[in-house]
Amino acid sequence: SSRGNSHFAPYGFNQGGQNEIEQARINSILTKNIHDSNCGGAIIFEWIDEWFKLNWMVMDFEQPQDRTRYWHNKENPEQNFGVLAIENRTIIPDGQDEDWAKPAFFADKNIQADADPSYFYLKYKMKDFDFKNNNLHIAIDTYDEDKGEHSLSTLNKKSKRGIEFFLSFMKPDSAVILVDDEYSVFSDIYNDYVPIYSSKKNDDGRFVPQELIANRARETLLGEKFPQRLYDRSNLIHGKVTENSNADWFYSQNNGILEIRLAWHLLNISDPSSLQVLDDKPETPEIESSTLDKFYIYSYITNKQNETLYTIPEDEKSFSYIWEKWDNPKYEVREKVQYDSLKILFGKLKPIYSEEAKLDDNKFAVAKWFENRNGAIS
Repeated sequence: SSRGNSHFAPYGFNQGGQNEIEQARINSILTKNIHDSNCGGAIIFEWIDEWFKLNWMVMDFEQPQDRTRYWHNKENPEQNFGVLAIENRTIIPDGQDEDWAKPAFFADKNIQADADPSYFYLKYKMKDFDFKNNNLHIAIDTYDEDKGEHSLSTLNKKSKRGIEFFLSFMKPDSAVILVDDEYSVFSDIYNDYVPIYSSKKNDDGRFVPQELIANRARETLLGEKFPQRLYDRSNLIHGKVTENSNADWFYSQNNGILEIRLAWHLLNISDPSSLQVLDDKPETPEIESSTLDKFYIYSYITNKQNETLYTIPEDEKSFSYIWEKWDNPKYEVREKVQYDSLKILFGKLKPIYSEEAKLDDNKFAVAKWFENRNGAIS
């Protein structure tokens, strides 16, 4: 039930990119197929979401790797197989703000931020905002004032601070998070294309989709060719988290509250628990990171021609935010949708017997374990 997808498979049974309802449906289909094939049984892997697990598509960007167990990467399928969710849901995007702490007296009442081991959160309170007439654009400088894109061509503006990520909310089914072209982590080791994963000062105005290779090009022994397939993780899903476990944002027209949650890897954060941002150094075999100072966030409400109507904060200055480090992440255990669906399915599946089947005269014995320790049965 990860947000990220590291492999496209037939019939949509992809490794990742499934919400919890889709995860339950697919695992039920697979389990029933195994039963109907007269197999001896099936094992659902795995019982809990395991934060320490690595996945080939994103593991290079989880730095330092000995701290992966301290945070939850929703772009990493290996960390999200669980029947039980292991998570910290600080904020539930649903158009309500009861789960947000009251802002300090000096904070702008129209914008707030928060963070936990899984996500970075933003909340906006917008006046007279309607997607029929308005867009919301967000520019984020994640680290180093000089590095990053200094030309916001979408808004026809120059930025003093270098911008690494640009978000556009045009309508509920059209929202994206783009990355400065110089900071994209797209790589293709099979064609010897591996860039330096570091932000660079530039002024070309180019922000690009966040694409990764999910399926590399292949040719079978019989000569059948399969083309390369890319996974574009830029599109942000609108919806309530209570209805879609992979929803990225929700806007309530009734009260003007817009809530966003971004998986850490969408911002090239390599370890949120120690404030590390991807900052590779050239001519070294390792992939390095740097400790970030603050996020600097510029927010623009525009008309459909992208002419700025007002900014948040209203003085056109940035809103800055930094979270506290942690070494002991808080988490809760929650039953995912498939917990109940598999429970019901297992209760219905009965062994299939055949009168023609002949049982082998198998034997087993309890083997002693090394030095008589508590062990296993063989």
